[in-house]
Amino acid sequence: METFRHGEQYINLMMYIARSDREVTTGERQILTERWSVNGRFSSEQIQDFMERLDAPTAPEPSDEELLAAGSGLDPVTLCELVLDAYKLAASDGEVHGSEIRTLRRFLRLYGIPVERFPNIDHWARFSNGDIEQGLELLGPLNA
Repeated sequence: METFRHGEQYINLMMYIARSDREVTTGERQILTERWSVNGRFSSEQIQDFMERLDAPTAPEPSDEELLAAGSGLDPVTLCELVLDAYKLAASDGEVHGSEIRTLRRFLRLYGIPVERFPNIDHWARFSNGDIEQGLELLGPLNA
């Protein structure tokens, strides 16, 4: 995938999702590290900072304001990549924790995605093999 245009927002949201079940596994770390180093998007110092944030004592669930701020200004393609990676992250330890999906869905709802789209988004993210066009239809403009 291409370099993210909104990398910090992506990272912040993935942090909230990864930490939502109160445990960041080796598989989750691997996925996050791979995504953080895409095309050299982040320096090794930034990646180290992200890893330290993952290891910080577990914070309470993010507020609505924190979730919205974390995702502020995401472009549609990055939003699609975030959703695909969030599901991949959630499944990486062999069990999709409800807290991970709830955190993602909470963000999507706050972002303006209708709840009625969630089942289709879920199916797309789990079974689409990364079809961004279909994701753009599901996560795109609300008048579509």
